[in-house]
Amino acid sequence: MTAALRRAVARFRWELVAIVAFAFAARLIYRLAQGEAAFLNHGYTFYRDLADSFLKGSGFCFDGGVDCAVRVPMYPLVVSAFLRLDWLYPGLPILQAAISASRCLISYGIASTLFDRRAGLIAAGLTALNPYSIAHSTAMQDTSLFNLLMGLAIYLLLQSREVPRGLPFKLAAGVVLGLATLTTVRLSLFLPLAVVWVAWPSLPGGPWRLRQAAMVSIPLIVLVGGWMIRNWSVTGAPVLTTESGVSLWVANNPVTTEFLPARSVDEIYDAAYARLPEERKRRLAGADSELEADRLLWQWAIEQMRTNPGQTLSAMVRKVGWSFSGQLSPERAPFVQWTYAAYSVPLHLLAVFGWWRSRLNRKPVAHLLIGFLFVAFIITTAVFWSHTSHKSTLHMFLGVYAAFAITQWLPRPVTPG
Repeated sequence: MTAALRRAVARFRWELVAIVAFAFAARLIYRLAQGEAAFLNHGYTFYRDLADSFLKGSGFCFDGGVDCAVRVPMYPLVVSAFLRLDWLYPGLPILQAAISASRCLISYGIASTLFDRRAGLIAAGLTALNPYSIAHSTAMQDTSLFNLLMGLAIYLLLQSREVPRGLPFKLAAGVVLGLATLTTVRLSLFLPLAVVWVAWPSLPGGPWRLRQAAMVSIPLIVLVGGWMIRNWSVTGAPVLTTESGVSLWVANNPVTTEFLPARSVDEIYDAAYARLPEERKRRLAGADSELEADRLLWQWAIEQMRTNPGQTLSAMVRKVGWSFSGQLSPERAPFVQWTYAAYSVPLHLLAVFGWWRSRLNRKPVAHLLIGFLFVAFIITTAVFWSHTSHKSTLHMFLGVYAAFAITQWLPRPVTPG
C-alpha cells in the first residue's frame, strides 16, 4: 500500500468517526433539550410498568398479573436495568442515542459490502442526518433497539456469503434475528424469508444450502421457541404474543381509515370498541383469559375481511401507500411534517434509482436479501398497519441504495500508483 493510499484510508476512517459522533450528539442533545418529563411521560410508557413488574418478580405482566404475553421481553429487560440503577433518565436515552448512532456503522458496512466504500460513507451520512431518527430514536420505545438488531442481522448474513468460512456469521445472524424478534414481532415474516435466503443456491442450478440454513435456524428456534414455550405455560398456547388478534382487528376495522395515517392506531381500539354490537362486547368482557380475548378479536377480524373483500383490499393498498408517501404517521406539526418530507421523499426517489442501477452490480443474491425485508414489511403493513416508527426499520436500507445512486453522479476516484 502506497503512502498516499494509507493517508486516504486514514482520512476515510476519521470521516466515519465524525459521522458517528455527530449522530450520537444530535440524538442525545435533542432528547436532553426535551427534558426528563417529556421522556418519562411520552412514548410507550407501559414498558416502564413491565420493567418494574419484572424487577418485583412478577414477570413480564401488567398490574395485577394480567396480560403476561402481550409484549416480548427484550426492551423491558433493557429498561429494567436502568430502573434497577435508578438511572432511567438520562441513562436510557444515552444508550439509545449510542444504539442509533451505531447504525451509521452498519449502514457503512452494508453499503460497502454491496457497492463500495464511497457508497458506505454516504449511507452512513444519510443515516446520521435522518430527522426522524434524531427526534425519535431516544424515546421510550423499542424501535431503536429493533432497528439496530435488524440492520446487524442483515449485515452478518451478507458477510456470511462474502467470506470463505461464513458459519460463525450465520450463527451470529440467527442469534441477532432471534433477539430482534424478542424485541418486537412486527417483522416476524422476515424470519422464514431469511432462512430461505441462506439456503438459496450460490449459482443457478446449484444445490440448496440446507446445512447453512440450519446454522441460522438453530439459534432462532432456541430463542424464539423458548419464549413461546414460556407463553405456553402462562397462557395455555405456544404463541409469540397475545396481541396479534387485537392488532389484526384494529388494522382491518371499518373505522381504521378514518384515523390512519393522521392519528395513532392506538386510538382506533376505543372507537372500534364503541361500535361493537352489545352482544360482542359482552363476549369480549366475559373472555376467560387474554388468549381467549385475542382469539375472539382475530376471528372477528377475519370475518370482517372475508365479508368485505373490496374494502379490505382497498385499505391494504392505502396502508402500504401511506407508508411510502413521505407523510409522518401519526401526523405532527406542519414544520415537522415538512422537515421529514424534505428528507424522506428525495431518499425514496434516490433509492429507487439506486436499486434500478444495482441490477448491474453482479450481486443479485445479496440484493435479494434486502428485497425479502421489503417484501416482509409490505405484506405486514398491508395485513396490519405501519406507523413511521415501524417504517424506520427500512430507512437504513433506503439510505444504502440512495448512497449508491449518488455515487453514480460522482467522479471516479483515481487509484494512487
